Amino acid sequence: MSITREENMMRITFEDDTWKEGEESILSVTDGTTPFYSADTWKIDGVNTLRSGKITDNGTSETTLTVTLAEAGSLAFSYIVSSEQNYDWLHVLVDGTEVLKKSGTGVSTFTEFTNALAAGTHTIVLRYTKDGSQSRGNDACAIGYLLFTGVEPPYAKKYLLADFNGKIYTLLDGVVTEITDAVAADLGEASFFQEKGFDTLPTSDEITSLTKPVIYRWSDGNPKAMKAAVKAVPKKQTIHCIADLSHETIHGITQMTAVYTGTVTVSYSFDGTTYTDAVDMATFLASDCASIYSGVQANKKIWFEFMIEGATSSLTNFVITYKND
Repeated sequence: MSITREENMMRITFEDDTWKEGEESILSVTDGTTPFYSADTWKIDGVNTLRSGKITDNGTSETTLTVTLAEAGSLAFSYIVSSEQNYDWLHVLVDGTEVLKKSGTGVSTFTEFTNALAAGTHTIVLRYTKDGSQSRGNDACAIGYLLFTGVEPPYAKKYLLADFNGKIYTLLDGVVTEITDAVAADLGEASFFQEKGFDTLPTSDEITSLTKPVIYRWSDGNPKAMKAAVKAVPKKQTIHCIADLSHETIHGITQMTAVYTGTVTVSYSFDGTTYTDAVDMATFLASDCASIYSGVQANKKIWFEFMIEGATSSLTNFVITYKND
């Protein structure tokens, strides 16, 4: 095989050009007009290596790899160059920065090279350039192998979710769905994950649809720690209070004020049971105070319900100014 995976390593050799078909979600390959190709110009242990394409004066041979690392790792490879010294070059670029530039003749063995890579997606360009003058040696270069460390291990993975009650959930057409006949012991069985599990990490919305969610993953190897990006906001907070207007000196309401930010809504009741529809705070503060006071019943009380929604919303002060003698 041209591409082999083990743990967090991906090794590429060049018996043929099938490696250019890539590796799903890990590696993709794009050829230039004159690409590198599997050739027997140089061999390692009887196996072809990746040779630069055949070009003429002022020509360029190029192949580009895009690789995604799940964690910090490295790129290692071996190379050989047989060219006009200081004029015809092997260039290796990582994310647009040239990390290797070599030319020359008389070299008969491959040289090793390693470059550190951060987690994330990287672009690796293999390029051979020729000037407009002479040719020397094979007028080419070759890569013996490519080795990436830090890639996602090639484990078969399945996921399930659970909540604080221990209920177990799967995803059906993107909907978090309880597996009603599941029990805790099922989470120790590979067959249960293969039958009921789903293939990719759940989204933020799917995770936060549960109370105190837990993510379970089954894999056939020694997996790395899971990383999930979750965006959550506090649940809507409700504040209840009662305005007591029973004192004999109170004859009405002159104004209502509040100190608040963000989304705060208000509803109220004259009996503590039946509440008005909620309106935003600004609308409520603009209400006719006399009309509200006129609804006060014999118990001379108003029940308020304030609802605070969103991470940046708050209510720090609510004041009713009464009309007195």
